[in-house]
Amino acid sequence: MIDPDRRKAIYQLHLAGVPLGKISRQFHVSLRTVRTIIRQQGNLPQTVRKDKIHIDPELLRRLYQQCDGWMQRVHEILVEEEGEFQVVLSWDQDRFGRFDPIGGGYWILPFRNAGVRLETIAQGRIDWNDFAGRLLYLVQQEAKHAYLRDLSRNVLRGQLAKARAGEGADGSAPYGYRLEDGRRVIVPEEAAVVRMMFEQYLKGLAIRAVAAYLNAKGIPSPRGKRWRGSTIRSFLVNKKYTGTFIWGK
Repeated sequence: MIDPDRRKAIYQLHLAGVPLGKISRQFHVSLRTVRTIIRQQGNLPQTVRKDKIHIDPELLRRLYQQCDGWMQRVHEILVEEEGEFQVVLSWDQDRFGRFDPIGGGYWILPFRNAGVRLETIAQGRIDWNDFAGRLLYLVQQEAKHAYLRDLSRNVLRGQLAKARAGEGADGSAPYGYRLEDGRRVIVPEEAAVVRMMFEQYLKGLAIRAVAAYLNAKGIPSPRGKRWRGSTIRSFLVNKKYTGTFIWGK
């Protein structure tokens, strides 16, 4: 839970007109947490609502769209507004998260301590307080985690095959290349400019001097303008021009 001094600071910044997004980034808390603290005028919650089941629409949206990326958000909500909801609704246990049972304990314990339960469409209620319920959850969770690891290996195998074929994930080609059927193919005229750039730099010319050299020859930059030192630098540090393939870049 956010300590009282930070709560007061957040509230005072709001009164001073500081944007909520900036406050959120400065204190490393979610926008929802910032809004809650402002609504409470910087004070600690006086009561914990246990008599009302509340499922946040944003929480449900993230729950159905993501696997475990939404968990940090849910954890923040739980810590900040303990008691605001009693149920997490999920289509399937694996939509709650495909982490292994040990990693899952990090997220499950705060829920259980707060009296929040997991309800799924596929498996029904997940009872973390019952021995049989915990055992069944662990077995199912381990199976789902194993499936995720197998899936990851299959995806990685496909990525490696594409990488060996010279294909990338971003679908782009730097200056000196063009894309043909998903593969980067050298454009001779542009490649000659890139080689010229590296050759002049290796001869001892400074980066700005290399830019001046290309401008003197009337060679336009990739955007059709004059070459700048910053543009030359971006070429010289680009590992693609050294023959190194980086996946996704």
